[in-house]
Amino acid sequence: MRHTALLLAFALAACAPPYDSAADQLQLATQQKIDATLIRLTTDGTAIAAGGEAATAAKTDAAYSANVATYADILASLTTLQSRLTAVGNPAATQEATAVGKIIDNIKLLQQRHAADNVLRPAFVTDVQSAIDQQFIPLNLYQVQLQSGAKS
Repeated sequence: MRHTALLLAFALAACAPPYDSAADQLQLATQQKIDATLIRLTTDGTAIAAGGEAATAAKTDAAYSANVATYADILASLTTLQSRLTAVGNPAATQEATAVGKIIDNIKLLQQRHAADNVLRPAFVTDVQSAIDQQFIPLNLYQVQLQSGAKS
């Protein structure tokens, strides 16, 4: 019985994908980039709503045209992460790649809304940030589990 459990443990370990530090770092950097962008858009939206001198600069910074390159950068990072996870070929990694695809979809929807409205309302941006952060939780847990397995 002990040998069976030991063989099962080895078999499961062999099925687990290896920890990919580059994918982990890319994921963290991408999440930070998204959070920084959304926090900035929220801050700018709040300054615009308050009016005054700060509102003028905030309108320029919060405008869609000022953020096109940021969206392209975020989408490129997410697409690279999705590709890297898909390449692993492991069912768990494939599931995580699908989750990244859903984040890509949400960023694209945000970008479309931003293009249509030019400046986003702070409450809307906060809701989007909360939803995207929730989508990153299982991805972060997956990376932590892989890293823990790599150190064992």
